Amino acid sequence: METEETLERGTIETQVELMKNFVADTEDISVAEVYKDSDYSGTNFDRPGFVQMMEDIKHGKINCVIVKDLSRLGRNYVETSNYIERVFPFFHVRFLAVTDDFDSFREGVDLTVPLKNIINEFYSKDLAKKSSSAKKALWKKGKFTSAWEPYGYRKSEEDHHQLIVDEEAAEHLKSIFSMYMDGRNYSDIARQLNKDGVLSPTLQRKFYKTGEKPLPESKPWNNYEVKRVLQDVHCTGDSV
Repeated sequence: METEETLERGTIETQVELMKNFVADTEDISVAEVYKDSDYSGTNFDRPGFVQMMEDIKHGKINCVIVKDLSRLGRNYVETSNYIERVFPFFHVRFLAVTDDFDSFREGVDLTVPLKNIINEFYSKDLAKKSSSAKKALWKKGKFTSAWEPYGYRKSEEDHHQLIVDEEAAEHLKSIFSMYMDGRNYSDIARQLNKDGVLSPTLQRKFYKTGEKPLPESKPWNNYEVKRVLQDVHCTGDSV
C-alpha cells in the first residue's frame, strides 16, 4: 500500500543528497542542519523536524531554508503560503525550492507559487482518501496499519500488520508513565531518560532495522518525544 508517508521515506535520502549538491554549488550557503520528517504527512506542521527547524530559526541559528520543491515544506495551501509570505520574511529567512526554481530573495513575485501549493494540497487529500480506504479494510481485520510501530512494541517478522511487545522498551515505557504520574514534566522526564542512556523512539527503530545499537546522544529524547509517547493511544490503552 502506497501512502504519502511511505512515498516520503522512499525519497528522503535522495532529497537530502540533492540539497547537499545544491549547497555545494552555491557560494553563499553552507549546511547548518538537516531536518527530516519521514513519518509525517505534509499537511501536518506539528512534525518534530519542522518544529525544531522553526525553533532554530527563532534563535537565529539558521537564516536559509532549502527544500527540493514547494510540497516538501508542506501540503496545506494556507499554512505553506503563510510561512513563505509572512513567517520566513519576518525572521529574515531566505527560502529556496530547488526544482521549482523559487528563491524568496529574488526580485519580482512568482505567481505560480499559490497555484502549486493548491495542487500539492489537492494531491495530498486525494492520496489520503485512497490510503484511508485501504487502512479501513485492514482495521476491520484487526491489523496494525501505521508506518512505524508505537514505542514499546515491535512489528512481527511474520506479519508487519501485527504488533508484539518489545520487553526492553516496554519497561522504559512503564517508567515514563510512572514519572509522569509522579508529577514530573516532559522536560524532566526527557532529561532522566537521556541520563539513563535510554534510546529515543527514533533510535530504537533504527536499532530494530540495523541490529546495531546507536549512541543515545545522537538523537536524544526531547519534550516532543515524551509527550508523543504519553499521548499515543497504543500506549494509553485506547486502541484495540
